[in-house]
Amino acid sequence: MKKLLALILALALVFSMVACGGGDNANSNPDENGESNGSEESNTPAFIADLQNADKIVIGVSPDYPPYEYYDEEGNITGFDVDAATKIVEIMNQQNGTNLTVEWVPMDFSTIVSAVQVGQVDIGVSCFTYDPERDVLFSDYYLKSAQCIVVQADSDIETIADISGKTVGAGSGTTCEKAALEAGANCTSMGDYIQMFEILTNAALAAVACDEAEALEYGAPDDFRVLDEKLIDEEVSIITENDNTALMDAINAAIAEFVASDDYNTYKTNYGLN
Repeated sequence: MKKLLALILALALVFSMVACGGGDNANSNPDENGESNGSEESNTPAFIADLQNADKIVIGVSPDYPPYEYYDEEGNITGFDVDAATKIVEIMNQQNGTNLTVEWVPMDFSTIVSAVQVGQVDIGVSCFTYDPERDVLFSDYYLKSAQCIVVQADSDIETIADISGKTVGAGSGTTCEKAALEAGANCTSMGDYIQMFEILTNAALAAVACDEAEALEYGAPDDFRVLDEKLIDEEVSIITENDNTALMDAINAAIAEFVASDDYNTYKTNYGLN
């Protein structure tokens, strides 16, 4: 009886071990080679971790700079940059299997960089051109531009050197402001650019420094003249916080597809940027 009882207990122990082993295999996640992966890998793109919200991208913009960004007659933010950024996010969704929406946050141009740096917005889109002092990541450029000087038609200002000592209107924190200051001008930001061109008409400003597209749009009237000499030649980019490298990689991939598309040329034509 003792031998029989020992045999029964031994068999019970063997069956118990087999059952436990079978339970482990049933809960494992074998790959196609029959080996366990341990856990399923996430399909979420790495750049999502750089965003404030996983389902949208928040964009800082200064809508006072037509044709790049401005309010239309219905009060909607529109312009080349707005259309371009919206399309770039759409391409990011297609490339990464995401479904991000876009939220535009209007603010003064001079505050967008700091808003990006502290994470108040995910990216800045407002005709940004490279300046190392801004201390942010710049994307690959999606448009070439230049900064110009607009004067009254009868002004004695003929070259960039002639603005030295003169009062020049320029957007606060812009690269054209920086270039005009380096040329010796006394810069002031008297409202938005529409207001500055009105002030120029009244000769309260000697000149206005602005982007070439804006100079051609507002400098077209007979009472204005755009200097042939450019302040600086530049390239327009999207900005984000320095640590958002995964987000910038995704943006650059989308920009590459965007600038090769028919939509890109259509947008440029629509806003007179050819």
